[in-house]
Amino acid sequence: MEDTYISFQCVANRDKNDRNSPAVVTNMVSLFRLMSPQHFSQYIQHFKPENEAGRQNLLDFVMEVLLMFKDLINHNIYPGDWADMTMMVNSVILTALRHLSHTIRDFFSSNFEYEVWNNFFYCAISFLTQPNLQLETFSQMKRAKILARYGDMRKQMGLEIKSMWFNLGQHKIKFIPSMVGNFLEMTLIPDIDLRTATIPIFFDMMQCEFYSNSRMSIAGSRASLSSIESSIDRSNKGNFKEFETEIIAQLDGMVMEEGRGDGMYKDKFQSILSNQCEQHMALKETGTKFVQTVTRLMELLLEYRSIKQEESKDNQMSCIVNLLDFYSEYGREEMFARHLKKLYDLHVDCENWAEAGFTLEKLANMLRWTDEPLSQRLHHRSYPECQVHRDLKVALYRDMISHLDKGQMWEHALEKCRALATQYEEELVDYYSMAELRRK
Repeated sequence: MEDTYISFQCVANRDKNDRNSPAVVTNMVSLFRLMSPQHFSQYIQHFKPENEAGRQNLLDFVMEVLLMFKDLINHNIYPGDWADMTMMVNSVILTALRHLSHTIRDFFSSNFEYEVWNNFFYCAISFLTQPNLQLETFSQMKRAKILARYGDMRKQMGLEIKSMWFNLGQHKIKFIPSMVGNFLEMTLIPDIDLRTATIPIFFDMMQCEFYSNSRMSIAGSRASLSSIESSIDRSNKGNFKEFETEIIAQLDGMVMEEGRGDGMYKDKFQSILSNQCEQHMALKETGTKFVQTVTRLMELLLEYRSIKQEESKDNQMSCIVNLLDFYSEYGREEMFARHLKKLYDLHVDCENWAEAGFTLEKLANMLRWTDEPLSQRLHHRSYPECQVHRDLKVALYRDMISHLDKGQMWEHALEKCRALATQYEEELVDYYSMAELRRK
């Protein structure tokens, strides 16, 4: 026991620049590898978790191990061609995380400890999504060798994550929407069995937020689940807006920017969640509508991603306009602004000056002539110095006028000049800029 603890401390406190660091990690991994389930159980009991002091010591230990494992997963200490050693370490981490999941369920559920559950999910998903386990990127021979020796460790960890989620009980709501992106990253891994096993977590998240919001609207209700469902159906107060907003935002980034997901994922997502919504009285209507919305978004994102490989900027613009229509229809202002900026860049590249000006106008319309600080979604990388609505709107108007002038849309340019002149004269009292604007 003492040797294991010392070895663990050496790894946790190691200097990553020390050339002996790989040997220290290897020593600890070897000890973990030799430990049987009984050894793990005895080691946990060594903390005497039945009393408060022992439980706190156990909590500190589990947190340290999770952080250490996550660090080892994200920063492989072995050379890239040491594949066998890397896989062996992953196998040991998988086994240890399985034991730790039981420890967390046994000792930190009734006296719930959010941080340790949260760290487990982050560590486990980092393990599952690491490049070293993405079998589809390997040669057929290497993939067959790994599967024969270790199996697909992603599936094994995915099932452990699923089990941990469904053991959260009433505490699930504490992880919505913060954990949505992590679970989405897990389900996007291109393995049909893993997707089939883990996508249902999303339906459970929908239910969890729906009933949480519904119970708040039915004050003092002590009814059974069926009674609550009937009340929800009549009052229609339940929703899962936070989950919906988060999954749409995360999908946009992961599919568009990171190249994750494919048509098979879209079909599997639609099939599983539609089937579950159809069988659920309270979520049949709103849930089915949500699935249709997200499926449509994935179609648009995948279409744009495939078109992006082409040289035709006109086709790219067409796809972005379709996405803008989608986000406008569903009131997704952050995503609307993000793709407006992409459309603007394309118009400038093609010297479509009038169109570039009108695109900036749409961005400017999202701002107010006030000194209210900009939210994160409205910050613009081209104007990093602008921190309030008025400053960014003025900057956009100046560029808008310049583009409309180049595009010979003078009537529209003059209209924007008048609006900007009012700001210079009445609000900013900036007569130098006013004179420049008058000359223009």
